[in-house]
Amino acid sequence: DKFRTLSGGAMATIMASFQIGYEIIRDGGVKALTKGMHIFSFKRFADWITRYLFVEMVISGMQMFLGIDCKQHVFWITFAGLFGGTLSALATSVLDVMTALVQDAAKADEKNVGSWQLFKSMISNGKITKGLYVRILHVALTTVVMKNSV
Repeated sequence: DKFRTLSGGAMATIMASFQIGYEIIRDGGVKALTKGMHIFSFKRFADWITRYLFVEMVISGMQMFLGIDCKQHVFWITFAGLFGGTLSALATSVLDVMTALVQDAAKADEKNVGSWQLFKSMISNGKITKGLYVRILHVALTTVVMKNSV
């Protein structure tokens, strides 16, 4: 909440960041700064692997079943990027929500929430699809830029 109501420019933001960091370390120790890192690290790995994998699968499938050489046409390579990025977002969105929930300041008193317990909680609370449409849009467009630039 400190960042949402903050005014005063870059220096005020820097000072607020240090204050929040100090409070996190004071309340939970230095280890609290790495809360959720195991899920976040796996999520980043899964993001990049699935983006490349799904786009290449779409490109191969279009070549094999439709006879379309995506790499020769901007429209089709863009389509493959959008579709592959959408599949990637769908495959990894649960990890995004889990990371946010583990790192949530409101849950700071819960020391060790297991991944399976958190997943079951997400399903029962209906948070499993939180932010899904925005994530699909972001990942699909990023994947188009990434794959069309290489």
